[in-house]
Amino acid sequence: MDEYLLVCIDIQERLLPVISKKEKITKNANILLSASGILDIDVFVSKQYVKGLGEFHKDINLKDAKVVKTIEKTSFSAFEQLSEFLLDSKYKNLVFFGIETHICVYQTIKDAKKHGLRCTLIEDASSSRDENNHNIAVRALESKNVEVLSTEQFLFGLLKDAKHPNFKDISKLIK
Repeated sequence: MDEYLLVCIDIQERLLPVISKKEKITKNANILLSASGILDIDVFVSKQYVKGLGEFHKDINLKDAKVVKTIEKTSFSAFEQLSEFLLDSKYKNLVFFGIETHICVYQTIKDAKKHGLRCTLIEDASSSRDENNHNIAVRALESKNVEVLSTEQFLFGLLKDAKHPNFKDISKLIK
């Protein structure tokens, strides 16, 4: 799973409580983060304007995740710091999730696509305060040839077979 990098964007203390479908976002973000530890997938984490939005939300479990880089930013796009991290890297697939879909997630993916990177959005682990803004961003990303998947679709796509050695561990996360 070396070629994948999970990019977790801005799931923070003061932002998550006002997000549409926050329970679903929390659950699926935690599944992805735990799966990163099981499947040995690196995770890049961004935090937006920590002074105003706080640290990562306490309900987001980073302890089981394979976090390789955490950055703080004030720009909506995390791509500047992400691109520095990606220099001479092995990653071929960037897999994004977080909040808000129509602002920081969208702008980071848009910038990554401009640089020719392969991007996937995990739709059910991403959201906005207003669901309509989330939906508009998803459609805009699809029009830019961003692959849009669910958490389960992404994880089982990686496993490819019920005989995969981590199938049972990933299945337990999903239940």
